[in-house]
Amino acid sequence: MEYSSKEDIAILTLGKIAQMFLLLISVRIYTAYLPNSEIGSLVLIISTFSLFSLVAINPVGVFINRSLHGWDSSGTIFRGIFIFSLYVFSISLLAFFTPFLFVNLGIGLSINTFLFGLSLSLFLYFNTLNQTVIPSLNLFLYRKQFVVFTTLSLVIHIVFSTIIVDTISTTAFGWIFGQIVGLMIGFFYALKFLVSEKYKRISVKKKADTGGFQGVFKFSLPLAVSALFIWTLINAHRFFIEYFDGIEQLAYIGLGFTIATSLSGSVESLLMQVFHADFYNKLSLSKIKSEREAAFQELVNSFIPPLFISLLCIIILSPYITTILTGERFLGLYKFLIAGVVIEFFRIYANLLTSSMHSEHRTSKGIVPYVVGALISLVFTYIAMLSNDWKFFLPVALILSWFLVFYLMIRYSKRVMEFNPFPRGIPQLIIMCLPIIALSLSFTHESEKFLTALFILALSGVYIVCIMYYIFIKKTSIFNYFIKY
Repeated sequence: MEYSSKEDIAILTLGKIAQMFLLLISVRIYTAYLPNSEIGSLVLIISTFSLFSLVAINPVGVFINRSLHGWDSSGTIFRGIFIFSLYVFSISLLAFFTPFLFVNLGIGLSINTFLFGLSLSLFLYFNTLNQTVIPSLNLFLYRKQFVVFTTLSLVIHIVFSTIIVDTISTTAFGWIFGQIVGLMIGFFYALKFLVSEKYKRISVKKKADTGGFQGVFKFSLPLAVSALFIWTLINAHRFFIEYFDGIEQLAYIGLGFTIATSLSGSVESLLMQVFHADFYNKLSLSKIKSEREAAFQELVNSFIPPLFISLLCIIILSPYITTILTGERFLGLYKFLIAGVVIEFFRIYANLLTSSMHSEHRTSKGIVPYVVGALISLVFTYIAMLSNDWKFFLPVALILSWFLVFYLMIRYSKRVMEFNPFPRGIPQLIIMCLPIIALSLSFTHESEKFLTALFILALSGVYIVCIMYYIFIKKTSIFNYFIKY
């Protein structure tokens, strides 16, 4: 079976471009409607959500992804999803009480605690269900349906969130509740489709093979510990900012990092959709370690070049992106956007390297780099926040911390399997970006003008898509010279 045909890649790429466009519209709308204090509240809610999502949900979710094909073969897929949903419900219930703890710590004092807890728990629950069922369609190669339901969730979210903040409540909670509606509707329609496709294979007698509580716990615990330190690296500084300088200061720097995460995360998600299904399939078919090493090397070679060129272009075009997304209120935000994208590159690369450890079921090996990076990050962040120039020193501290994680992850992953972490062709890709650099520098003095920014981004976007198409899809011979592994 061909898992990533050119048609599949085209469908996923076009879908992700549409979804990225919708996410950008979303950012533009909430920065237009919400005051700085509410944007800061939104950043704080999302940061708290990511604590539970990364630490308590995602590690078990990785186990679910590895088990879906087996559950499908045995006809127990919906039993497995149902058991997972009960677990998610319990975590969401726990999340509800977290804001009450924050108040006792002096965090989030300007936010309605009850609404904070309610929006957090509902968002966590329906986001997890949405992001479990819909991506499973991609794993089962229902590419078109995967794109449709993902896009549907975003469209409904934007429509309802806009209506709520425009007519009912111009608050972070209003925006979040609109997003919950989109996630909920997208989940139910995706589940209905999955049931219609898989119902005939359901076994009413068999239990989903989860390996028992001990099996899930043994697999997920190292991932959860790593995720806790990853969350510390990504989000702890936001709580420092809110505590030391208030919710409005969090809005400024938090928004820059949030945009960086959204853009970089969209690129990461697309690449994972295209390449991870093949990788997991090859892992399931591998019988010896050398086959798994070859599969992982292929993943690195396929993943890193398009990731690098995409994030480089975001950095080059950051002043124009900021103008389009935030308007005149946050024009200086591009500096934090650049820092955020650099951080995201190291984060995504380090996360990719952990796949080598997952393939050998040696997930504990990936903990140490995150522990060291998180502890260094906490110390650097605290020191930076004591300075009057913390807006400069804080991004530098976070970049250094993530670079250390990246460096250590290379060393630890190479102890698990042999591979080359640096694909060839990166310098050539930088050369291909020179036209975008020249275009960006030529209009720097007009980067604050909306139409100019829109023109630059549109022209650069066409160029980037052409590069991606010819190098990574069509593989035209002139470009093959540059990308040789």
